[in-house]
Amino acid sequence: MNPIIWVVFTLLALDAIREVMGVSSLTGLW
Repeated sequence: MNPIIWVVFTLLALDAIREVMGVSSLTGLW
């Protein structure tokens, strides 16, 4: 497996989780 693929996947996953957390907390973290 190419490590770069895991890095991109991790960044996309964190961004998706951050969006979900932002919606559930009414963007309290931002």
